[in-house]
Amino acid sequence: MKGPSLILMVLLVSRALLPVGAAKIQVVKKNAETIHCELLAVKSNSLTLLLQEGVKLSLPLDHIDFVIIQKKRKYLGNFMIGAVGGGLLYSIATDGNSHQGFSTSFFGSVLVGGLIVTSFSMIGRKSVRYDFVGTSPLEKAEILHKLKKYALVAY
Repeated sequence: MKGPSLILMVLLVSRALLPVGAAKIQVVKKNAETIHCELLAVKSNSLTLLLQEGVKLSLPLDHIDFVIIQKKRKYLGNFMIGAVGGGLLYSIATDGNSHQGFSTSFFGSVLVGGLIVTSFSMIGRKSVRYDFVGTSPLEKAEILHKLKKYALVAY
């Protein structure tokens, strides 16, 4: 595989690893009903949700017990960190003098480094819980501010 085609492959793989769309969330209402959906928008008194059936729902905050956010992963950023690390390790290990073709072994090291770091980034905490019951108006405002970064639409 030559340099340009390898670069194209790396770009396609990294694009496929990007998180897309609104954050996946789980909303537990005060009546214990659980809703699995995407967070479309956060307003001062409600959350706008996209249900799995494609239906949009505006849910008042006073009906919500807690929300669990399935955090989006930053695969591309992690891949780029690993790719730079792989390239640096290759440069240090070979001191720039490789008997193989430079482009193939260098880009292979970049790809392997990116994939290793991306794989490790998949391990660990994936969700965050926000409780609405028993919180003051100030605490609710702070929660809403945090939730806005996960919404598809900013209000």
